[in-house]
Amino acid sequence: EDIAGKVTLVPWKFCPSCKEISYSAATHYESWSCPHCGTELKNEPEYDIRKAKALRDQHRAQKSTQVAQEA
Repeated sequence: EDIAGKVTLVPWKFCPSCKEISYSAATHYESWSCPHCGTELKNEPEYDIRKAKALRDQHRAQKSTQVAQEA
């Protein structure tokens, strides 16, 4: 968020491989590699930070539930 409390318009992507999020200040890009695992994200949808964090948190909650059920 910026100083005024508004969400900035930096594009974020959710990685389907490692389930982490990343952002870029670039307005145009030929490739976008996940900084966490290296998966190509160019064709993945862009999100605002709130949606990207929600996707990541949703995956973390699902993973925690799966681990608890396996125990």
